[in-house]
Amino acid sequence: MVKRVKNLWQQIVSMDNLERAYQLSKRKKSTYKHIIKFEKNKEENLKKIQCMLINKTYKTSAYTTQVIYEPKRRVLYKLPHNPDKIIQLAVWNVLEPYLINWLIKQTYACIKKRGLHKASEQIWEYVKRNDYCLQFDVRQFYPSISHDILYKILERKIGDPNLLWLFKEIIYSIGGGKNSPIGSLLSQHFGNLYMDRVDRFIKETLRIKDYGRYNDDFLLFSNDKPELSQAKYKIIEFCKTELDLDLKRSDLYPTKRGVDFMGYRHFKKYKLLRKRTAKKVKKRLPEVLRKYEDGEISVKKFRSIIESTYGWVKWANTNNFIKKTKLDYLKELAMVDFSKICDERDKNLRKVKGDKVDIKDWLGKPIKISYFKVTKSSKKQGTNCMAVEFYYDGKPYMFFTGSPNLMYLIDKYLSPEMIDKGETLDATIVRKDGMLVLA
Repeated sequence: MVKRVKNLWQQIVSMDNLERAYQLSKRKKSTYKHIIKFEKNKEENLKKIQCMLINKTYKTSAYTTQVIYEPKRRVLYKLPHNPDKIIQLAVWNVLEPYLINWLIKQTYACIKKRGLHKASEQIWEYVKRNDYCLQFDVRQFYPSISHDILYKILERKIGDPNLLWLFKEIIYSIGGGKNSPIGSLLSQHFGNLYMDRVDRFIKETLRIKDYGRYNDDFLLFSNDKPELSQAKYKIIEFCKTELDLDLKRSDLYPTKRGVDFMGYRHFKKYKLLRKRTAKKVKKRLPEVLRKYEDGEISVKKFRSIIESTYGWVKWANTNNFIKKTKLDYLKELAMVDFSKICDERDKNLRKVKGDKVDIKDWLGKPIKISYFKVTKSSKKQGTNCMAVEFYYDGKPYMFFTGSPNLMYLIDKYLSPEMIDKGETLDATIVRKDGMLVLA
């Protein structure tokens, strides 16, 4: 039995931790009205939250709901920033390392340095070396989480009565005996702990070697089909009797058919996008380009969509897909247009200085980029290039580049404020996937 964790409360309610939680809660939201209002009396507001916790007067605020339909119909539950989100972040700041240690290494959701791509890569390795897959999916997972069972799981892990009081308040705040609300910060971690019972049963009782889980989707692999067939009914029974969960999927099939997981289809020698995902992308990209050309979406929005799409498809064998959708062209277009943003920045500024060098000779070397200027390209009419000033061993150098990707990254990370203060951007330029990037 795992030794219960104790004496966490003082860390959670400390002003330093609450301050850290607040800073995390306002990340990329500093212009929101409720953040600005909170900021005006920040110390007083944080002190009130601390008193709520210490005196146990905190009550979970009323949830607001939102229904979404992509990729499927779900109800999202939202809590106010003050005090609920700050309190949940304060708990997570302290509890995170313990929870990671409680979970097995083959679970990937909501854990730093894991995530869906790591899950996909691990499943692909299992596909390559096994002939059969047993794949499960829980029906209505988060709405089906039992409050009583979840709280008992936490009691076995945590020996701090103050923290258990807070968890009880949060868990039972939704009412109805079941539901860990999607959208609440701690719900995703409660879900991981809930499913850890399944992980342990499969790994330690059934002794299945090749196993992986992401949220409520979990897969077992073996070259022994009868082994998986026997495991199937034991798992269904365990989920129902121990966790009160129903499974909407429990499929046993050969891996040569391809394993559909995390948006990809995993085969022994290659990995493809899920058909449904590929169709959506093919349909969406022309519409995104049209909206961008008609001025319906901004350069920033266009770039964000193209970058996220490219970042998704590059994890699979998608060379033909990228060519058919002209995704490389769209990525170049998104990067090139950033130079319009630089026009104002380049007025009445100093010249770039240093000995001129060829960027190819400096790939892989650590440099300090101090300044840049966007100019018209003398080699390619109608396009822009960037003159970049950098230092190496205290000596200034400069190079010209027409790489849209590199131009965008330098503009993004070397801010005007850094230049005004005389600060430099420590970087190493490398070639990745045929493009120049900063490492």
